[in-house]
Amino acid sequence: MTKRSLLVLTTVFAVAASAFFIWSVRRPPVLPAPAGPLPAPPTLTNADPVDVFQKAFWKRPTEADKILHAERREWADAEGIKKWEWFLVVKPSPALMKHLKVDNAFSLFPSPTIAAAAQSPPWFRYEPKDFESLGSTARGMVLMFGKSENVLYATSHGGGFRPGAPEQPRGVPAAASNAGRLPPSPPLEPTKP
Repeated sequence: MTKRSLLVLTTVFAVAASAFFIWSVRRPPVLPAPAGPLPAPPTLTNADPVDVFQKAFWKRPTEADKILHAERREWADAEGIKKWEWFLVVKPSPALMKHLKVDNAFSLFPSPTIAAAAQSPPWFRYEPKDFESLGSTARGMVLMFGKSENVLYATSHGGGFRPGAPEQPRGVPAAASNAGRLPPSPPLEPTKP
């Protein structure tokens, strides 16, 4: 083998290796198949924009807030709600922007904007580079504010609600229901000798 053919062979190999590297880096990641069975569908889906907005932000929208899309999903059984999640797309009023971003009503922190989750509704899609985010890892709430247009994508999820304390059985005498408390009458006065 001559030096020239060795040089040509080395060049072809280097070009092929570079092309393969570039192709493998640009290829989208392959997501693993879900482990185990698919999650059950929600027992309730609420698409009432005002109701979803109110449960999400704990306040009613003003006339200046334009709700473009809204959805709340709940998974419940006989004991109550076990899991919930909501998705909102809003053209926020200046007052809502101040409430969420400046006043930081939910004590959120600046966070990286991530792509929409696979289980989100089809209309809940955005380009992460076009948004700045506030989020909370502990509570799952993420607010994404558009950098160039006045639009807000918001989502949150939770694990349901804890059941309340059990009720006292009916017909239990008052003394039994106050077990462990001080008696209703004052203590006896000590007698003097």
